[in-house]
Amino acid sequence: MANTESVINWFRAREGKVTYSMTNRYGPYSYDCSSAVYNALIEAGFLPVGTAIGNTETLYALDGSLLQPISRSQASRGDIFISGGKGTSLGGNGHTGVFVSNSRIIHCNYGSNGISETSTENGWMGGPPSNFYRLKGGTTTTETEKNGIAIDNISFDQAKHMVAWIQTKYSWTLLREQVKADKQSDGRYKLVIKSGQGARLNNSLARLQQELRTYYPGYMQQNIAVIDGDKSSSCIEARNMSASAFTENNPFDLHMRNFLKDILLDGQTYGEKNSYGTWDVRVKGEGFNNHDTPIVKNEIEAEVRKTGANAFAVKSFKY
Repeated sequence: MANTESVINWFRAREGKVTYSMTNRYGPYSYDCSSAVYNALIEAGFLPVGTAIGNTETLYALDGSLLQPISRSQASRGDIFISGGKGTSLGGNGHTGVFVSNSRIIHCNYGSNGISETSTENGWMGGPPSNFYRLKGGTTTTETEKNGIAIDNISFDQAKHMVAWIQTKYSWTLLREQVKADKQSDGRYKLVIKSGQGARLNNSLARLQQELRTYYPGYMQQNIAVIDGDKSSSCIEARNMSASAFTENNPFDLHMRNFLKDILLDGQTYGEKNSYGTWDVRVKGEGFNNHDTPIVKNEIEAEVRKTGANAFAVKSFKY
């Protein structure tokens, strides 16, 4: 059976070993973005052997058959992005590649003159617009453990800075299951916020209503529902929202993760005084996957050094 990990493995096997060319794009020594994706999909079993090597427009044409549209925030390992307008994405107007995590992609690109893994930021995905897809009919490899980050024996001011910095920088992944968009059967979306009850519920609801008034003033707020409001599992649903709120380059669910981070990550990403009189920081929430953890650890170490603390204080752990 086709497997999304095999798509990534095709890219990994050629990372740093081939060059980028829109002229000599059929391999084995050079590819462009779309010919690389096509070859990976064929080798992984998502497309039959002998399938013609297409382009971003023919990839778009697989929407509904091989490709299932998803929102930007739903993108995860093995998903596909295609950038450039449908009908106008050929040549330098479009780009495509594969997610290795929500924030990292592997792709054949001009900037690296070949296949490389990069951030999704700083224009690496191309666009706007960008569209995001999950491959149908394949299997995925699921990680059962999460990775957290620990910072030990720093001062109160350093801990206060690091908690705020981490919540801001990583809210997109630490809250990925607590604030997410689900596609409805009619093509519209609902935003689901797993807030819990009490003050967390009330404060989350108030902020959601505020942001909807600001960014989507035409949204009918009677479409907001509170589910099981008296239970710890309570959540908020903003139903019948336009697909464009979640599929374009500034998804509303990512915005709300950042806007609710101090409420929802309270008790999940925090500082606490230890028995030595110094402070420890713990980063949990939804945690980080195995691929992102060493990258995140290095980024946190760099920020810890800026505060004057020792980077050896930073460790990763599983939970």
